[in-house]
Amino acid sequence: MATVNLGAIRFNWKGAYNNGTAYVVDDVVSSAGNSYICILASTGNAVSNATYWSIMSSAGTNGTDGTDVGTTITTQGDVLYRDGSGLQRLAKGTASQSLTMNAGATAPEWATPFPAAGGAWTQIGTMVGDDSGALTITGMDTTYDKYAVSISNLRAAYQGGGTHGKIRLGTSGGMISSSNSYRRTMLYMMDSNGPHLASGYATEIAAAEGSVEQDIRGGWDAMFYIDAPRGAQRVKLYGHTAWTLEGGDPANVGMNMFSGILAASGQAVDRVQAFFTSGNVLSGRMTVYGISHGIGGAS
Repeated sequence: MATVNLGAIRFNWKGAYNNGTAYVVDDVVSSAGNSYICILASTGNAVSNATYWSIMSSAGTNGTDGTDVGTTITTQGDVLYRDGSGLQRLAKGTASQSLTMNAGATAPEWATPFPAAGGAWTQIGTMVGDDSGALTITGMDTTYDKYAVSISNLRAAYQGGGTHGKIRLGTSGGMISSSNSYRRTMLYMMDSNGPHLASGYATEIAAAEGSVEQDIRGGWDAMFYIDAPRGAQRVKLYGHTAWTLEGGDPANVGMNMFSGILAASGQAVDRVQAFFTSGNVLSGRMTVYGISHGIGGAS
């Protein structure tokens, strides 16, 4: 009957090679970072002797700069990369930074992304009409050089005729509503009179102008923009509006595009107001957004 050596049916790890140890077939040792398997029993024959040993695996090499990876990157979060001379360490970046390539496309670097508001609209404030006299939103400052104002279906509580929706700006000292405060230009005004132009100085920019008074009971919508709200130059605003007469002739609708500036320069505008010439704001909403360009900073 054949004899089976149960101790030799698998590799036998013996640790580091020892010149005084007797090794048998399938013993495995390590030497200089390599591992070797015994193919012929012997004692005192070095692992370099191919009669008795075969190499199982070879040690890797250190980086080309002659240093161990563990001595090149030393801190949690470090990044290892190779430049023209060998392995290099890129220290970890700060929170929210992203890894990108440098301008010369030769090495990685950490970059701070554009602000979260970059390329987006950030809500400054919003108000809902609740039979109040006016909707006033503050908070405009030098953070943004352009603001957008959205008016959605504002409805006047006053049910008589001749109700205008109006827009005006203000500072910390109050709303700007004195005579000749605004220089406005109404472009392609469309109402029951047909298309026409209106221009001049006024105390506010109106959503309905012309020879016939408009009754905005059916809802007033607008989208307009404010530039340089705290700049040294004159503050500019421009946009478009539309309104309807509830329950009236379908022809009694109006729309226009407008632009205007404050007559006085250097006004530290920090608020905007929407209101009706008669009665309170019964319902609807006004929202102000700061607009980020998205390239080169927050504004």
